[in-house]
Amino acid sequence: GSLLIFLSYYMKKYFEGLDSLRFYAAILVVLFHITKVINRYNIYTMPDLPIFNKADAAVSFFFCLSGFLITYLLINEYKENGMINIKNFYLRRILRIWPLYFSVIFFAFFFYNFLLPHLEVPFKIEYKLVPAIILSIFFLPNYLNSYYDMGMIFSPTWSIGIEEQFYLIWAPLLFVFRKKILKVIVTIFILSIAYFTINSYLLSTTRQELISFLYTYRFHFLSSGGILAYFLINDTHLTNKLQIFINSKINNIITITIIVYFLFFYNFFFLKKIHFIIDDLIMILLFNWILLNAIFNDRLRSFLSIKVTSFLGKISYGIYLLHSISITLSLFVFQKFFSNFFGKIMTAYFFYFFVITFTFIFALFSFFFLEKRFLHLKEKFK
Repeated sequence: GSLLIFLSYYMKKYFEGLDSLRFYAAILVVLFHITKVINRYNIYTMPDLPIFNKADAAVSFFFCLSGFLITYLLINEYKENGMINIKNFYLRRILRIWPLYFSVIFFAFFFYNFLLPHLEVPFKIEYKLVPAIILSIFFLPNYLNSYYDMGMIFSPTWSIGIEEQFYLIWAPLLFVFRKKILKVIVTIFILSIAYFTINSYLLSTTRQELISFLYTYRFHFLSSGGILAYFLINDTHLTNKLQIFINSKINNIITITIIVYFLFFYNFFFLKKIHFIIDDLIMILLFNWILLNAIFNDRLRSFLSIKVTSFLGKISYGIYLLHSISITLSLFVFQKFFSNFFGKIMTAYFFYFFVITFTFIFALFSFFFLEKRFLHLKEKFK
């Protein structure tokens, strides 16, 4: 009853609570990079709190969320129309991802290769420009960021490359094997888990750059979101039971406790050889449970539907990609003008404030003057 009404409503709309989750994940990445810069440049020694080390987890959550939404839309399209329009799928992804991604990478190449040398600011270029541009154009920034110090502005682009590579295979796979969608998704998940397990055993015997590169391929997060989407659409009996439990008081207490513990107390890498995959499996369970709660938990959905955070979620792509420009600009300003102006702790607080403020301004500008122009076009390919 209520579940079918709920699902039929959302078949035509979007899961609005997920916008706020995008914002919270983006902010965790921003906090990590600000804290890293504050410590690296001796602005202040920030305490080593788990909340400041959640960028990796936040990106993995983005992967779960993307895998869920993309798979949900593709399966739903197949159920409604009896086909998957792959061309329209790619056009939607292009219009959403490419404008800001290419703006950032070309600005970064200009900044590090031309502007800094012109200003006589030292920065060692470790790569050849033309091959690096080609790799970025073909969405391989994860390779560049793993093997070279590309500079702060490039740092968030690796995950965009992974998502684009995933999208390249995902829609055709689901279309070709549309009668066996669950088997395909589970196979990708198992292969990725096996691959990561092997990768974790190579840690001490393989070049760090190669390990970093291999570690970027977190398809088990993306495919886990796909598994969730499949069951949400196809197993209404299971999801109906889940909805009842998810709205219970005991679930609210357990879920809030786990999230607080994860954010403020949980540290990764607690095992040696298998720590990567154990941590990843824990995060996969947690993140998909959060997604289920964001969809079915009335209280959480109400909290996540707050207009401010929902809007910030809509501009979270800009927050994620542009915060590194904000950090670079703020670092220059602080080193030039405020290095001895405040005490160290006040300088650190002001640095957080400056970076977050600039990030929001840049993201707003990007959303209204760049992204929104293309998002209007995206509507034509629904």
